[in-house]
Amino acid sequence: MSDGMTYKFRITYQHGETGRITERFITLGEPIPYLGDDWAVIAKKQYTGIDDKNKDDLFVGDKIQFRDRIWIIEYNANKGQYIAADEEHLSYIFP
Repeated sequence: MSDGMTYKFRITYQHGETGRITERFITLGEPIPYLGDDWAVIAKKQYTGIDDKNKDDLFVGDKIQFRDRIWIIEYNANKGQYIAADEEHLSYIFP
């Protein structure tokens, strides 16, 4: 990729019998790992290129606590960047 962005994805699975949740991480172009017939993919989220204060990757749809609110990471196509939006539809644009 020429833009320098790492295209990573977090794939979340749930076991049909036990309900256990697990995750795998892939990059663009890699196949989604198959964990067996008992596992179902329940979410696919793209990495934003942004890390939280603990240096953990943030993915679209993640919830974070910031300025005494819970925010959900979203992509704003009109602005062409990732934002954090709260329940009141206030938004914070990442620098």
